[in-house]
Formats: sequence, structure tokens, C-alpha cells
Amino acid sequence: MKDRLLYSMIDSRFHVSARIQHRLISEFAVEMDFNIAFYGAEDPEFNDSSPYLAEKLPRLVSKYHGIIFFSLYQLTAEESIKTIRLILDAGLKVLFACQRIFISDHNEFEREKVAILAAATASKAGSLSLIKTAFPEVARQN
Repeated sequence: MKDRLLYSMIDSRFHVSARIQHRLISEFAVEMDFNIAFYGAEDPEFNDSSPYLAEKLPRLVSKYHGIIFFSLYQLTAEESIKTIRLILDAGLKVLFACQRIFISDHNEFEREKVAILAAATASKAGSLSLIKTAFPEVARQN
């Protein structure tokens, strides 16, 4: 069976080390029967608009099965819809490790859109608190 590869986007603005982000992303990917092939990140200045990912997306289609983000909080609520649709339009899956969200196609996205928007607008601090509880080493970093 051919590897089901994901392109990973860590959050360069979130107060969690890349090591912890990689670990959470990898664990969720494996649970969903994927492997991580590459880790990338947006420039923090442009994180909400994802220009790096949008420019790179056409080249990712031939090698990857999807894009996995560390967290839905990497995108604003408005940008999350646009970015998710852009990725799904390219025929790729979308995953968010922290929120444990897996979106396989447009139909699933439409069914789950309200929950995704609610999560996207929730407090980023709440997510950090949850991560600190699960990973005490994160609490020591901050």
C-alpha cells in the first residue's frame, strides 16, 4: 500500500514549541492512518492569510493526500473557510491536530462547518491551557 502522506503546517505564532507541535501532529496523523512527509510554517506576519500554502498548493497535490495543521487557531474564522475550501478544491484532505478534526471532502465540511467555525472563534488561550495540562513540558517553557 502506498504511503498516505500529509504536508504539515505548524503554528509559528503559538506559544508551544515546534517539538511539541510536531509530536501532536504526528500522533494524530498516525491515528488517522497517515504519515508526515514534510513540516512547514507560514511567516508569522502572514499566518492568517496563508500565502505560502496557497502558492505551494498546486505542487502538493501530486505527492500528498492532505494538509495537517497544528491548530484551527492558525486561521481566522473567515480565513479558515477559504483555506479549507481551497485545499478541498485541490482534492486534498484537511486535518487539525489539536481539535482532532478530519475533513475528507466538501460534503463533510458543509456538515461540520458550524462546529469548525465555533472552534475557530473560541479562545486560543483555552487551547494553550489544555495543551499545558497534557504536556507539562509546555508549561515549563512559558
